Amino acid sequence: MTEVTLHCGDSCSVRCLGHATGAPDVCAAVSCLMYTAAGWLHNTQEAELVHEKLESGDAYLRWHGGKWLYDLLKIGFLQLEKMAPEKISVKF
Repeated sequence: MTEVTLHCGDSCSVRCLGHATGAPDVCAAVSCLMYTAAGWLHNTQEAELVHEKLESGDAYLRWHGGKWLYDLLKIGFLQLEKMAPEKISVKF
């Protein structure tokens, strides 16, 4: 199971731990969300990327600004959890 933890305060962050074993579509969707967010953070002046770790089974992003990105990721991960609750868990 993939465990996703999102936080938004002075900075925003998202952490994804584990694999959605037996569900490559869920793993691909998690990777897509995380790599898209990282790409935007690398290429914008609207937010500051503070920490990045994108490894298989352990991904983490933390940034300042760009709260809309947090909201977008929250919606995306909640949609995945609704589709496959046995494969992904989302916490705030």
